[in-house]
Amino acid sequence: MSTPAAAADGCNLTAGFVKVDLPESSFAVQIPYDVPVDQRYRYDAATGVHTFWVYADDKPFNDEQELMRTSRFDLQGFDYSSGVWQFEGYGYVPSGTSGASVMQIHNENGGVPATTMMLHVYNGTLRYYSGQTVESCINHRWFRLNVVHDVGASTVAM
Repeated sequence: MSTPAAAADGCNLTAGFVKVDLPESSFAVQIPYDVPVDQRYRYDAATGVHTFWVYADDKPFNDEQELMRTSRFDLQGFDYSSGVWQFEGYGYVPSGTSGASVMQIHNENGGVPATTMMLHVYNGTLRYYSGQTVESCINHRWFRLNVVHDVGASTVAM
């Protein structure tokens, strides 16, 4: 594969990556156990857009969890135990939201710590875990998130 010239100056974030087509069967959707899927998740095949809704009073995705309000999907059918992976998506966090997790990457096979990365919103600021600011003034606007994860090195770049 040839690398575009833009990659030399860091402008082409996808340079060197191969697009992986993900069929709908690759996504294991997890939503609150007491609502129908279409009330928390929608997939538009024409645009390839996955949309999730999470509300403060939502229940967890199963009745064995206590505080894990979530609408998400787990990627299945791909070996995510090695290599370098890229995720790109858009998010929207309503005003007044605090303590919400926007993205997480779990470590392989129950590693310690359990996650390589978690992005949370606290009082309008998107943070790496609860520390470093990734983006301020995040509430009530759309934002683009682009994450590159090197599994072997256990590193993340945003």
